[in-house]
Amino acid sequence: MQREEYVGHALRATGVNEKFNLETMKGGGSDRVMFRIRTASHSFVLVENPVPQKYDNEFNENDSFCYLAKLLENINSPNKLAPAVIHSDLEQYRYIVEDLGDVHLLDLLRAVQADKALTGEETDSGIYGLYEPVLDDLILIQSRLRDT
Repeated sequence: MQREEYVGHALRATGVNEKFNLETMKGGGSDRVMFRIRTASHSFVLVENPVPQKYDNEFNENDSFCYLAKLLENINSPNKLAPAVIHSDLEQYRYIVEDLGDVHLLDLLRAVQADKALTGEETDSGIYGLYEPVLDDLILIQSRLRDT
């Protein structure tokens, strides 16, 4: 199934019956290729990873991501821990996740540091304010998944 055909099928399967556009996104690591799927009322991300890295010759990174996203979805946190997997075709090495936007923690950290450079004021509380909820979530994840 071609990319556009897959996206159309996946969107219809999730109840989204709208025309869509695909926009190439900057990639993360490995050989992943990501596309933002835009409809009139929704935004998702298509991840294609035709050569996923394997771990212990059993699970590849696509399988691992989908598995971990499902586990994290069940943790009660005030923060979004991972994008929900909307649809997957792991035999074809692709899946669609909800779109959480383009802002990364590193972007926020750089903004705090730039503000400090401009004003000359200590803004360590700004840095700690960024990391505190992340560390809280790491503790929450560790405690909830310990017995899984």
